[in-house]
Order: sequence, then C-alpha cells, then structure tokens
Amino acid sequence: MKPQALPILLLCAGLPGCAWLSAFDEASTYEAAEADHQRCRERGYEWPGDAYVECRRQLADNRERARWQELNLSRPPQQNGELGIPQTVSEPYRPIREDSFACRDATTRDGDPYVHCEER
Repeated sequence: MKPQALPILLLCAGLPGCAWLSAFDEASTYEAAEADHQRCRERGYEWPGDAYVECRRQLADNRERARWQELNLSRPPQQNGELGIPQTVSEPYRPIREDSFACRDATTRDGDPYVHCEER
C-alpha cells in the first residue's frame, strides 16, 4: 500500500461515523425544537411572532444556563493560594441577548418542517 493511501483510507473509514453523528445531531436539534415549540404554543404564543421568539429565547437561555451550571459543578475547586480556601474559577454566565437570537422555518433531511431558533 502506498503511504498516501493510508490517510485516505482512514478518512473513508470515518465517514460513516461522521454521517451517523450528523444525523444524531440533526435529530436531537429537531426534537429540542419541537419540544420548545410545543411549550411556547401551550403558553399561547404562535409562530411567527415576537412573543414566540422571546419564548424560544428564554427556553434556549434556560438550557444554556443549566449546561453552564453543570460545567461549573463538574470542575474541581481550586485552592486560594493565600488563604487555602477552595474556590471555583469560572467564566460568568452570559445570557442569550435578544438582538442576537432569531428563528426561521426549516426542514429536516426527511422533509419534516420545524421552527429552528438559534443565537447568531
């Protein structure tokens, strides 16, 4: 086998795994979007509308805050050099701003329509 063929072979072997990961990511994005869509509809908000987008932003922000808290809890505390007091060092939480959040109509690869919202 030529030395140049090995990287190509490794790349081709990894593609099915990449495709599976991409499909899994799309499915989880779709499921989260559908769950958020239902929550906002239950609260009386309809797409398209500013109140609906704000509802989806708040749900996304709550999810991001929970991930941020999980990350901070998973980090071991560091000792303060002078006092020997354990302390957690982390970035402060940055909420999703209204002006950087948008929703749009989207479809999955299978053609299922949904409302995709994300921070830009």
